[in-house]
Amino acid sequence: MKRLFTSFVAILLVALTSFAQDGGSKIKFTESEFDFGKKPVGTPVTHEFEFVNVGTSPLVLENVRASCGCTTPQWPKEPIAPGQKATISATYNMGHAGAFNKSVTVTTKDGETIVLYIKGDAFDPNPPAEMPVIVEPSPAPQMIYAQPEPVVVEQPASQPVKVVAPPAPVQVVTPAPVPEEVAPKVTEKSKSEKTKKVKKNKRTAVITE
Repeated sequence: MKRLFTSFVAILLVALTSFAQDGGSKIKFTESEFDFGKKPVGTPVTHEFEFVNVGTSPLVLENVRASCGCTTPQWPKEPIAPGQKATISATYNMGHAGAFNKSVTVTTKDGETIVLYIKGDAFDPNPPAEMPVIVEPSPAPQMIYAQPEPVVVEQPASQPVKVVAPPAPVQVVTPAPVPEEVAPKVTEKSKSEKTKKVKKNKRTAVITE
C-alpha cells in the first residue's frame, strides 16, 4: 500500500511539472548548426535559423548575441504567438581567409538559452602569383686531392756554430809617383871630406863617382 501511494505521488509531480512547462513559451529550432562550405573572401554570407513557439504563451526573444564582431545577428523584436514560426539570421563578413566557426547565443524572456553555430572555409579567389623556381644546373664534379701530411724528421742537436765575421773591405790605394831625386854635384871639397872620414875608421878607400 505504501509503495502504491509513493508511485501515485511521483506520477502527480511529473504531471504538474509538464503542465507548468506547457503553460509558458517554448522555442524550438529546426537546426542549431549550419556549414557554408567554401566561400570566397570579401563576400558576406547569411543563414537564417528557423524556429517555432511550441509553448502556450507568446515567446519574446530577450537577447541574441554573436561571439565576435565579424558576425551580425538579426531577430524579431515582437512577441511570437504560440505555434507561430520566425527566423534568426546570422551574417558572417568573410573578412579573412581560412576556416571559421562562430556562435550566436539566443536568450528568451522565460529563461531559455540556445546556442546556434555557423562555420565554413573562406578562400582567396585571386591568390598572389607564385614566383617561378629556377633550378640551376649543378657544376661538374671536381677532383679533390688530399694534401700529404708533412714528414717530421728528428735530427740530433747540432754542434755550436762559430760565427766568423766577414773580412773588412780592402781599399786599394794607388801610390802617388815618387819624384825623381836630383843627384847632387860632387865637388872636390866633398871628395876630400869623404876621404878624411874613411881614414878615421882606419880604412883607406878611394871613392870615385
